[in-house]
Amino acid sequence: MEQLKVILVDDEMLIRKSLRMKIDAEKLGLVIIAEFSNTKKALEKLSELEPDIIITDICMPGMDGIEFSEECIHLFPQIKVIILTGYDEFNYAMRSIKIGVADYLLKPIKEEALNSSLYKIRTKIFEERSKKEERKKLEMQIKEHIPVFREKFLIEIMNRKIEDGVFREKMESYQVKLHPTDARIQIAAIEIKPVKSFLVEHSDILLYLKARELIEQFFESDEYLFFFKDELGRIIVANNNPSMPFIECLDLLQKMIITRLKCYINIGISLKKNSYQKLGAAYKEAIEALNVGSLEANNCILSYSNLGKLELEVSGEEQCIWNEIASLVQNGMVDKVDDQLLLLWELFEHDKEYGLQKAKIRIGDIYSWCLKIMVSMQIEDYYKKLSKLEGTYEKDLDLPTMYQIAKEVLLYTASEIARINEKEKGDLIEAIQKFLLQNMDNPQLNMNEVAEKFHISAGYMGRLFKRFVGKTYSEYLSEIRLEKAKELLLHSELKGYEIGTCIGIHDAHYLSIWFKKMTGFSLSEYRRGSNNE
Repeated sequence: MEQLKVILVDDEMLIRKSLRMKIDAEKLGLVIIAEFSNTKKALEKLSELEPDIIITDICMPGMDGIEFSEECIHLFPQIKVIILTGYDEFNYAMRSIKIGVADYLLKPIKEEALNSSLYKIRTKIFEERSKKEERKKLEMQIKEHIPVFREKFLIEIMNRKIEDGVFREKMESYQVKLHPTDARIQIAAIEIKPVKSFLVEHSDILLYLKARELIEQFFESDEYLFFFKDELGRIIVANNNPSMPFIECLDLLQKMIITRLKCYINIGISLKKNSYQKLGAAYKEAIEALNVGSLEANNCILSYSNLGKLELEVSGEEQCIWNEIASLVQNGMVDKVDDQLLLLWELFEHDKEYGLQKAKIRIGDIYSWCLKIMVSMQIEDYYKKLSKLEGTYEKDLDLPTMYQIAKEVLLYTASEIARINEKEKGDLIEAIQKFLLQNMDNPQLNMNEVAEKFHISAGYMGRLFKRFVGKTYSEYLSEIRLEKAKELLLHSELKGYEIGTCIGIHDAHYLSIWFKKMTGFSLSEYRRGSNNE
């Protein structure tokens, strides 16, 4: 059986050596791969070392063993942590259990107790791995069920023709009811986008699940419709009901989803086809209408029959480049926009016959598209910037001049989007910091609970802290608690346990240990030293 990797974390070298001597590594199938004297260095090396078990002292400089364990388990949930402590305190044990620590051993550590704990943890690790393998097998079986096969089949036939009879047989086997006599079909491609995607990680996935559920509920009483998710995550609705006012229903559906999910929803609709053999063609029409509509505005419904009115008869390559530019601008990726714009203008330069005309049309599209974005995001002074672009398609300008104007406006729009997104992220961190300061007396300010309160994941919140504050969440929380404790020691007559209650550390004994580790002084020494000065 494979060896499990162990790391030791204790600020005293003799204790680490003692642990090495007491662990029966060979018998237990363990290998001690590293030792650390501080938790910060251990955290930095976790992803590189990938340990299975961590043994750590509860009392460590900077970040105590419980906070360190919480960080480890958050980053790598499969890791098992043993906490060592010299204090048989119920609160310590409860905190350890709550964050998922595997065991809690009292000092002085007895060899028998340590090896017994390691044996139980080793057994549990292999049991969990076995269960994980069983879950994988079960997931494979689930994937073989009807809904998955049905979606896979529908995605495949969007790229190839299929006889009407074969299609009917397949759909019947997938428990989808088609119209008994009419093979006419029409497709809608639906794209759901969050208004502020940065607030919640994986928000696109969450929105898809909610939107899919609402769409199926909306059409629940209607016959001869089916749904699937294409390879790019768009929701595809296929209507085989000749009596349904499909476009009107989609309009109502859009209003309902905007109201309930507070998101953007764009819909592209194909022409009606008279045979299932033309499903692929209908799908391509719906996607083309969706892509064009998405560039024009958010919350757009566009039928393929109306595409000619938009004067976007361009090559596939040109449209592909423009789609990339639009995506970069909408995501505030300023440094990449110009590269794609240069590629677009090169196409115009190589097209000696129609290049200038195409550039004028495109620059008119850029004007209207940027205008809608700036108005919707309430960007100030947008008109001053866009005035350079307004009416350009009616002026006698050469390609380089139009390129410079388009570049300036697109880069300005992208930079404003980036600025607004960055400000909103900064505002979010400020709100979390304010919450922590106002609720410092709450002993339950663990990372997961605070993140849940602000509707974000703990991992995302951790990255925001590192980026905007320059510290981990635990480091920041320890820092503000320490500063508050110092302030109360200097400017109040509160006793130690009362100060602990004010900063969310209700265990007076642990407070004393933690404060001395953080400052080098006991509570009374710090108060006396400051008063003497």
